Amino acid sequence: MWPQLAWICASPYLPYPNNEMIRTAPAVLALLAPTAFAVAQEPEAPKEPQSLTEALAGGRSWLNLNYRIESADLDNNLRDGLASTLRTALGYESAPFHGFRGLVEFEDVSAIGSQNYNSTTNGKGDYQVIADPLGTEVNQVFLGYDGIEGMDARLGRQEINLGNQRFVGAVGWRQNHQSFDAARVDWTADFGTTFNYAYLDTVNRIFGEDSSKGTERMNSHLFDIRHPFEGAGELAAYAYLLDFDTSVAASSTTVGARFSGDASLTDSMNLLYTVEYAQQQDAGDNPNDVSADYWLAELGLKFDWATFRIGNELLGGSGDTGDKFQTPLATLHKFNGFADVFLTTPDTGLNDTFITASGKLGPVACALTYHLFTSDSDSIDYGDEIDFTALYPITKRVKLGAKIARYMADEYRVDTNRAMGWINYRLL
Repeated sequence: MWPQLAWICASPYLPYPNNEMIRTAPAVLALLAPTAFAVAQEPEAPKEPQSLTEALAGGRSWLNLNYRIESADLDNNLRDGLASTLRTALGYESAPFHGFRGLVEFEDVSAIGSQNYNSTTNGKGDYQVIADPLGTEVNQVFLGYDGIEGMDARLGRQEINLGNQRFVGAVGWRQNHQSFDAARVDWTADFGTTFNYAYLDTVNRIFGEDSSKGTERMNSHLFDIRHPFEGAGELAAYAYLLDFDTSVAASSTTVGARFSGDASLTDSMNLLYTVEYAQQQDAGDNPNDVSADYWLAELGLKFDWATFRIGNELLGGSGDTGDKFQTPLATLHKFNGFADVFLTTPDTGLNDTFITASGKLGPVACALTYHLFTSDSDSIDYGDEIDFTALYPITKRVKLGAKIARYMADEYRVDTNRAMGWINYRLL
């Protein structure tokens, strides 16, 4: 062994600090491998802070800037809207100390140039609505605990995103995010099942503190259980018990289940599938008699170069006042078209049939979606919509994006055009 090592050390083919090419033969590497593994040492695990001061000093900070310009052109008597706004989010989270940690995040929405739009709080009711009110507030501030293996608990103001955010989300598209004053516990068992529970005392909506609808008190409970099946997908079961103090017509009990996953068909093609069903009843002081269904069925094919999906989503509605399936805490912009025509479910329900094609054009990620909207009851053709999205990551920290949405009305609302462009910069 030692003569061999001596020969290696004398070899002119070994790399030197200034040599960019490694010309050592594979046999030499094979000879050195056992020795290298023998002396290799595992990196040391980060040390637990020994004091509160160390925990505070060892925390993390972030600064996120999101500039967006959005236009709204509707075929009605209101003037076209144009909003140019900058969202600044500044946050800090301490390192864990005996399992406890603290987090605080401030957000500010400021105008950059044009304010010719109805933000819902600026009094410009003669313009189209673009719900990005200006203001500064605390978006999140909570105490967390993860001292028990598999568990994460949070108490305080926090963003909550459950699943695909169809029922509960932070509305991350809008400049003022939605957050909750809540107590939440997430626990992942050794066998992979995740249990989520949250008690909601208040929802802090996207309209901001200056709006009468900006803060709503409630007495609500969220239950969400998820289990992955290797090679098949994930099964989720949920129960959302919403009881609003003021928006009582949105109080409801929703129970449902969802299964989604993918299966390999060939080396370069996967089958995507999702099926979901939920049933909603009135709850609390809701004056309406609600019994509405929700269901989603989606199939797709994923290739190396693109993904294609076709699906149908139904939010039931009988036509009677208030008897419709609602999702008042959802990230609504993400669903049923980017023109934001269906942020609330019509009394006759909503049947959304959609086709999506997505992929990359060079470094730019693109998606094109077509929606056909009809009613659940009374056979109404609402209209159709085309949405286009493009996202270009300039660097790891800087992303440039654009959206175009065109809703063509038939028997519901009016023609709606929205165009959006943004640049996001994340520092720290």
